[in-house]
Amino acid sequence: MRLKNSSKLWANDLYMGVALVENPRLMYVGMQAQYFSFMMFDIQSHFVRNVILGTAQMPSKEEMKQNNIEWGNK
Repeated sequence: MRLKNSSKLWANDLYMGVALVENPRLMYVGMQAQYFSFMMFDIQSHFVRNVILGTAQMPSKEEMKQNNIEWGNK
């Protein structure tokens, strides 16, 4: 699988930079360029862990898309 994106900092198809909007059970940690590196990847891994354990909930696809629009335009 390959993620195609024009930006190295934000992927429009990944909610919170991690979860694929069309299939939120598929997580991609470490997509961003190495500007933020380990701290960013650590935060992403905690988010993924919480989703897997059920302590964090994924929003609806519409909410994920809206979040990406808001953050992608900054």
